[in-house]
Amino acid sequence: MSEMEASGFPVGEEVVMVGGGSSSRVWCEIFSAVLERDIFVQEDSAFSGLKGAAAIAAVAIGEQQDLYPASWRQNGIIYSPVHRELYSKIYRLWRERHPQNG
Repeated sequence: MSEMEASGFPVGEEVVMVGGGSSSRVWCEIFSAVLERDIFVQEDSAFSGLKGAAAIAAVAIGEQQDLYPASWRQNGIIYSPVHRELYSKIYRLWRERHPQNG
């Protein structure tokens, strides 16, 4: 996220997660703590790639204002700073040991 922000890419206040990892509430809570963002999980992520492409096209032609429609935002994890310090420390250690990942 910090690299995206540094490059000028607009980063919102929330993240929509899809795929295998998004089925774990704990994993979503970790992401929320480390990214300091609310996390929303798309309930049916089977066609998430297709939905994402359609959303980008709809925004590009002006048919839709929001890249992630409200109907995609389900099963929310609201950011809480409670575990932020712990997860951030673990994340820093992981990055030190795996520099190829970012």
